[in-house]
Amino acid sequence: MPLENGAPFAGYTVRRLLGRGGMGDVYLVEHPRLPRLDALKVLRENPEVNDEYRERFNREAELAATLWHPHIVGLHDRGEFQSRLWISMDYVDGTDAARLQRDRFPRGVPLEFVTSIVESVASALDYAHGRGLLHRDVKPANILIGEGGGIRRILLSDFGIARMIGHVSGLTAANTTVGTVAFSAPEQLMNGFIDGRADQYSLAATAFRLLTGTSPFRESNPVAVISAHLQAPPPRVGMVRPDLAPLDDVLMKAMAKNPDDRFATSGQFAQAFAERAAAILGMGSGRPPGAPPPVQAVPPVGSVSGQLVFAPAPRRTRKWPAIAAGVVVVALVAAGSVVALNSGEDASTAASTTARSSTSRTTSSTADAPPTLSPPILVGTPGKYQTIANYLDSRKITTEFQHRGDGNAPTVTLPIPEDKRWHDGGLDTPNFAYEMLVYNLDAPFAGPYPPFVVSTVLKLIGNVDPQSLFLRASGDLNNRPGFVPDNPGRTGYLSGHPEFSLSGTWDRDPGVRQILGQKIVLCKWRQGYYLIQIDFIAAPEDRAIFESAMAAVDDRIVIIGP
Repeated sequence: MPLENGAPFAGYTVRRLLGRGGMGDVYLVEHPRLPRLDALKVLRENPEVNDEYRERFNREAELAATLWHPHIVGLHDRGEFQSRLWISMDYVDGTDAARLQRDRFPRGVPLEFVTSIVESVASALDYAHGRGLLHRDVKPANILIGEGGGIRRILLSDFGIARMIGHVSGLTAANTTVGTVAFSAPEQLMNGFIDGRADQYSLAATAFRLLTGTSPFRESNPVAVISAHLQAPPPRVGMVRPDLAPLDDVLMKAMAKNPDDRFATSGQFAQAFAERAAAILGMGSGRPPGAPPPVQAVPPVGSVSGQLVFAPAPRRTRKWPAIAAGVVVVALVAAGSVVALNSGEDASTAASTTARSSTSRTTSSTADAPPTLSPPILVGTPGKYQTIANYLDSRKITTEFQHRGDGNAPTVTLPIPEDKRWHDGGLDTPNFAYEMLVYNLDAPFAGPYPPFVVSTVLKLIGNVDPQSLFLRASGDLNNRPGFVPDNPGRTGYLSGHPEFSLSGTWDRDPGVRQILGQKIVLCKWRQGYYLIQIDFIAAPEDRAIFESAMAAVDDRIVIIGP
């Protein structure tokens, strides 16, 4: 049970709850004697706590308390009160990298900022490793960004669960993963021998998340994530952010399955990362499309949809946030990445595409008469085709995510295919998405991951020319290497609104093909223009499941205006 504001605990006075994690809660507290605020982490009650556990906890907390480094949150004291273990540490007034990325840079944190984070955390890790301590839980939420006197501080927190190098420590005795699965090294997940290179793996996974807005392996459940860490090749950041492709081999080396194939130290990884980043920034890249210049100040801690709320939630209005859904980053209109009409087909082929009538349910009467739009065409040269992102940026049009339950949002309901083997993505649904359907893990599918469907709904804010926007819908995927369409693309109407649909295969990783289907729907209501994108993803072995899902959406999707 959380502690109440004003409650005494181990001599401290609780001001407020700062956050909740897998091992316990963190509170802002008043020091019992000094005029100082501390952060107090109170571990949850655990039946596995015994004398041996307490002894190890105290020993490792004492060792962590000896660490003094400009990029490590200082640990002050530890103890046990009312059968609950606790640790007190520095309070950093600011935010953490996870909230910063989600609140301000959902498309990806600017490269120069991520480089500073990687260098700072790597320095802290090498310092701790040199004193025989591992962190074991490096992730964006444990990287604090403090501001004071115009100076930005980057600090690694939560050394309270650190473990001495060489201890077998992937799982606790209660069989609960120590360290967030999304960022954990394979040897840590396998309960094997770990050393500083496990923290290096987690730092590289953290950098991937900050740069792209998605975790390296975004599977539908923790078991699938663990399997990907153990078996899937390291992801390429260039598949999500082509401008960052020079970082691919550096991140892949740091995330190698075998620790012997990684850098010898986190500092060596950071040095290689910084060198590649400098080269990218020298070419004028390294910042997501539409991202503002490097931040000069970090806002105070706020709330994020689906996370613990500390303050009123801001409206999630951003230019081109990135998406991660399931096992692969999907090209979304919300990410400056829009479905392509074809690959290698010319404009005349596109123009000959015939419209189709949809049997899906019509929208509410608040919708305007749907415009008649010409099919998309490729404008530009290979690799530099015009995209919807270019159009919106040039017109200074911003986008606002719409979510189920929002009072003024449209209603877009994905139908469950006839085989009834799908379920709602629930908490696994990305926070920017409107809805996600996932094929049941206990149902028969042939690929290494279950098929899934993701919808995203955006309100367009600005002066929109629907024809100019729609014409550029074929650019983004044609700019990506490896995409092979199943068909030349199809225009028509979905639930009474202009739609463009395409399916094909692409290289999720070198030598790993994946089926991708996308539908772009442009809606016009009294409140303005809305873009709906629906993505269908499956392994090639599951094409029949993939096609049944697309057919169900064609026949029975429900779109109702706000």
